[in-house]
Amino acid sequence: MPSTSIESAAVDGRARTPRFIQRQLANLHKAITTNAKIIQDAIVADTGAKLREAQLEIHLSISVVKELYDNFSVEEALSQEYRVARGQDWCDRNDAVGTIYLRPQSHNLVYSIVSPLANAIAAGNCVVIESNKPHQALSSKIAEIILQHLDRDTIAFVKDLPEPPSKGVLLIDQTGEIPKMNASSIHTPGSSARVVALVDRSSDIVSAASSIVQARTAFGGNSVYAPDIVLVNEFAMKEFVQAAKIALSISIEETKGQDITASQATCKIAGIGLTEKELRGSGANVVMRGDLGTIAIVEDRGSSLLQRKIYGACLILHSVRSLDDGIDLANLQYGTVAPRNKTLLACYHFGAPEAAKYTTQFIDSYASFVNHAPIELTVGPAAPIGFHPSATHRYRPAMFSVPKADCIAGDSASRSLASIFRAEAKAWSDVYEKQITSSLAPTRQKAGKVVGFFDQGLITGFVVFWVPVIASAVVGSGYGIRAGIRMTRS
Repeated sequence: MPSTSIESAAVDGRARTPRFIQRQLANLHKAITTNAKIIQDAIVADTGAKLREAQLEIHLSISVVKELYDNFSVEEALSQEYRVARGQDWCDRNDAVGTIYLRPQSHNLVYSIVSPLANAIAAGNCVVIESNKPHQALSSKIAEIILQHLDRDTIAFVKDLPEPPSKGVLLIDQTGEIPKMNASSIHTPGSSARVVALVDRSSDIVSAASSIVQARTAFGGNSVYAPDIVLVNEFAMKEFVQAAKIALSISIEETKGQDITASQATCKIAGIGLTEKELRGSGANVVMRGDLGTIAIVEDRGSSLLQRKIYGACLILHSVRSLDDGIDLANLQYGTVAPRNKTLLACYHFGAPEAAKYTTQFIDSYASFVNHAPIELTVGPAAPIGFHPSATHRYRPAMFSVPKADCIAGDSASRSLASIFRAEAKAWSDVYEKQITSSLAPTRQKAGKVVGFFDQGLITGFVVFWVPVIASAVVGSGYGIRAGIRMTRS
């Protein structure tokens, strides 16, 4: 363990007490709100983020803490604690793990620390956080502010996380770099996990382009949920390119003289990423290049740009012939069909609800977003594997706890079954016989009247082949009969 104080706090359970949890959440909220300007300036200086983006990160960090604080009730927590004493079941009880080891990602470091930290506190845990090396100055400033306000016996920052013990510690790895050695860890998909956007011609092209450009260019294009490739229906490509150019131009215009405060050194972190030479060398046709981003079209499906994770504010477009073509390409390049066998981190589906239902069903992704790309997704780490992802918050207190059911009452059906089982043989035999001879309720499924796919093929074949044959036979028979009648009369 990093220190004896953390170890002692985890053992004596002080972080589990309701009043302590409430006080810690309140102190964390105060730490961020009273130092918002300091944190904001540190984000801009250390990462090259625009001022408005730094404010968005702080806004969402405060939102996480506030929501947890508002939803936490000391009275309810104490009432649940004494349910067994009152003779009541507490079958949905969750208990704190003990200690949380956190390795935050570099992107949006403030949110990446605050979000899991707040949820771990709400679940009653101690937390040990690894210092972020790419953004050492920002990491040190966050550590200083948090430790000034929170209990140092339950929160610690360390240079490197120690090897976690086999029990009482949960590892949260946002980098995807630590191999999953045991069940006591929560991992995000690796840094190479990709994101796809699929634009059908039935979509609102202007709205789709605006959402996709924002998702790709936010924070210099370094969001884990920025779309790596945009698959656009070939009939809508021209309109989409025009709409994307306008959206990028508006973004550039809005930031003039306002938000761009990054130095040349930090621009490399939040910059455009791929040079025009690299794009052309990979078979891309650059259709627009500006201070805040690039739009390029890739026609060759063998291009490396369709195979890799894209960094920087570079929007890669590729045309598809149909929804099925888009599904096949998304899964082939990024999903389960390819040898790399990786599920998409997310997929943005733009189109009519019927089309989106089809594509969300068959494109393999951890999360699907239909006709929108939530701005909250541009901030913070990827959602952990094994939990339902949320656009607003990546973590929940239940992730930092373990189920420990307390059952005292038992239900009436269980008591009745136990009583009959202990009764004389005939009583149990009657119950058992009734159970094995009982039948299920009918499914009430109506008789199928819809013509299936293969039925349609048979009907089409019948119409195309046999109807002309039968018609010819009937017509021929008619002529034959008439000819026979004329010959008979003559």
